[in-house]
Amino acid sequence: MTIGVKKVARPREMSFPESLYLLEIVKGLGVTIGHLLRNIVHQEGIQTIEYPRCGARCRRGSAGCTG
Repeated sequence: MTIGVKKVARPREMSFPESLYLLEIVKGLGVTIGHLLRNIVHQEGIQTIEYPRCGARCRRGSAGCTG
């Protein structure tokens, strides 16, 4: 039984600007800023969860309590 060898072409070397991924970083920032601006303009539909303060009800050292 012989093992077949397949030659695979190596990817070309990236140029310096490509290696910094600047275009992808700018695209990601654009998406994030777009979400931020959309949420600033349309604030009436944002749902939030209010968690109770951790006071005397929580034992010291229990999960979620820092007191």
